[in-house]
Amino acid sequence: MPSRGLPESLAATRPGTGRWSAIECVEHIAVAEDFLLTQITRAERSGVPLVSQRREAAILARGADRNKRLMSPEVARPAGRFPTLADALAGFLTTREQTVRFVETCDEICDPSR
Repeated sequence: MPSRGLPESLAATRPGTGRWSAIECVEHIAVAEDFLLTQITRAERSGVPLVSQRREAAILARGADRNKRLMSPEVARPAGRFPTLADALAGFLTTREQTVRFVETCDEICDPSR
């Protein structure tokens, strides 16, 4: 899978101290997507509500302001899980496909208004 123009030789280059490289950013997104999909599917099977309005509002409030840096949860921090940017992108796209499939097939459990 092509990495959309960024050479692999630059993918691991960090733009500065305390900053993540492109491969680390994609790894973070891939791992976060997998973690969130796992949490959603577990909640669906257990009957726990999938959405908490209070929690969603807190996430939106904290994440909307990009001027304040936030620390990623440990589980989603880059740890060298993918050897190349192309592998990280493929990992993300595989999980994203599963997420889209889940959403497309989700029934009334996913829609509390039903």
